[in-house]
Amino acid sequence: TRPSRRRPSPFGAKRVPARREAAESEAEGPGANEGSKEAAESEADKGPDASEGPQECRACDGGDAPLSHQEVGQRQDLWFADEYAPGAPFFLPAGAHVYNKLVELMRKECWKEGYSEVLSPQMLSARIFEKSGHIAHYEADMFLWDHEGQRVGLKPMSCPCHCVMFNRGGAVSYKSLPIRLSEFGVVHRNECRGSLSGLRRVVRFCQDDAHIFCSEEQVAAEVLGV
Repeated sequence: TRPSRRRPSPFGAKRVPARREAAESEAEGPGANEGSKEAAESEADKGPDASEGPQECRACDGGDAPLSHQEVGQRQDLWFADEYAPGAPFFLPAGAHVYNKLVELMRKECWKEGYSEVLSPQMLSARIFEKSGHIAHYEADMFLWDHEGQRVGLKPMSCPCHCVMFNRGGAVSYKSLPIRLSEFGVVHRNECRGSLSGLRRVVRFCQDDAHIFCSEEQVAAEVLGV
């Protein structure tokens, strides 16, 4: 029989020391600096004063050099990059756990603000991007190719798709406005290979995109609400 594999815990990977927050010193009150010389020396040994603000993550071996987010991802087994998919990170179990928690948080906030979550295709006919103006102004940064006699592409953003959804069925009653749509949409952008940088500049990513369809009279209130 095949031996059962224990599912790795999302937080079972190696840990990087957490940042020290300025709030720690503030919570102790104004008398926190009064104390024995030994206590002061003990605090000094811990590193920079927390009152200076949040500190960068430091190496596990006690080094002073701050860790980049790539190093944190490697040390905690969160995500990694591979030559088979430049600019498209692989998220490991612990990284996927953090990712999903962030999506869960954003989804709750969108619900509170009255957004309806939708899903739209990643690959569409290039005609929609011609109509939206993306081809005219953004073609060099898109993935476009011919498929069965027609030009198609991966969406670089979800705006045209949400417009198609809003326009479905023709005229919309003013009584149903505003309509707020949100999407955790996977998008692709043809970034130059030399500009790719960890999770900061990528080819494939999830955009927490949202669009509001409203009347002219509602614009000011919606903008202030955002």
